[in-house]
Amino acid sequence: MLWFMFRHAHRRLTFLVLSVALLSTGEACSADYSFNVPSEVLELQPNKHAQINSRTQRTLAQAWSDFEKQQSAKALSTLERVISENQHNPVATSYALYSASQILAQLEQYELAIGLIQLLLRLDSLNESSQVKQHLLLAQLQIQTGHFSEASQALQTLISSQQPNQSIEPEQLSEWYYLLSYSQFQTKDYSNCFNSAKHALKLAHPKQEALYQLQLNSLLALKDYPASRLIIEKLISLEPTKKAYWQQWVRIAIQLGEHQQALSGMELLKETQALSATEVLHLSQLQLSEGLPFQAALILEAALSEKTVKATAANIKRLAYSWEQAGHNEKAIDILSSSSFITNYQDSADNLAILKQLSRLLVKQALWNEVIQVIHEVSGGSYMQWLALEKDYNKDKVLIGLELGRSLFYSDKLNMAETLFTALDDHLSKLKQSKANRHQADTIDIHIIEKQLAQWTNYLANISKH
Repeated sequence: MLWFMFRHAHRRLTFLVLSVALLSTGEACSADYSFNVPSEVLELQPNKHAQINSRTQRTLAQAWSDFEKQQSAKALSTLERVISENQHNPVATSYALYSASQILAQLEQYELAIGLIQLLLRLDSLNESSQVKQHLLLAQLQIQTGHFSEASQALQTLISSQQPNQSIEPEQLSEWYYLLSYSQFQTKDYSNCFNSAKHALKLAHPKQEALYQLQLNSLLALKDYPASRLIIEKLISLEPTKKAYWQQWVRIAIQLGEHQQALSGMELLKETQALSATEVLHLSQLQLSEGLPFQAALILEAALSEKTVKATAANIKRLAYSWEQAGHNEKAIDILSSSSFITNYQDSADNLAILKQLSRLLVKQALWNEVIQVIHEVSGGSYMQWLALEKDYNKDKVLIGLELGRSLFYSDKLNMAETLFTALDDHLSKLKQSKANRHQADTIDIHIIEKQLAQWTNYLANISKH
């Protein structure tokens, strides 16, 4: 009868614990429970041969029956009484601790259950099978409560304690390695996590996919991309239609510098509409780097139209640049000039970045009047004031000023061009003399722009002499 009761209890608890999610908690218990153990129990020595009288057996069975009738407090009180009456009997005490820990685990009183299991294991007075089950339950409860380091230690102790001649079922051993791998991943012990998962896979654990996921995440954390490639391909072979695995395969290919393969994978995902916004941008960048700007432009344009990708300044600039690289400068100009960053211009970094790119393209197409017109519109009719040359360095505005100066020159507005170039030159000279803190890159930019300005001012000075 006693054997049947504990077998039944373990089978009930198995429903609760044996999964990657571990101990599905369900609806939280609202009641608080306690369990008191006499101090004398702490001094008991292991003894597997102590006998249990029939009265104690009936009491233990009654405690479990009370729990099944949802009389949990009564059941725990009964088990406390069993321990109090048998505090010099390590076997009777161990069986009571066994029942109490299982009841408390099912009541989601995990910390209490852990304490009782640790005491039971220290008594070491149950048969080997029961001890093993409690070792496993301890590890599972420690995982459930976030004590992953302790769980790893408990599982390693459990695995190493098994003798070669013991008949352990491969399924059981593989579950131990599975939980060990999970715990090691949580403690960032990635190398051992990978190896533990490998042991579980060798033992034909049924949760192959979850184990490969643990291996993959460990290798990615270690930045071992060649090995990651092998694991992601195993996952794809298990679930060939799972888009997340193909997306990860592409990311690994990018990390390995295999851009052509990554490009092929991304194009396949694009056909199934499985690309995220970030991946669309990655794909367009790969296509640009592989000399496929037209394809990059088409994909970006579709993503912006479908609102898969947000119409940020960076994305609009990228789209315009793709069309430019594809030889469609007019389309690039249309995209920039019709964007809200120009039509609803505000003097911000994003708007300036778009305006700078638009000005450069207009100059490239020799559309001088269009450059002058667009800057006239965004500046409210006073570009010298808008450029605010008396203020600190603004690279974008200075570069826009250069494009405007070129446009004024080629529109035969030589005096206006000379005035603007002179103002820009004076502005940069003052900045060089000031003690304003600037990034080294800004200082380099100023020197480069100064050389361009010097060429223009010298050229205009020579023209005016003649």
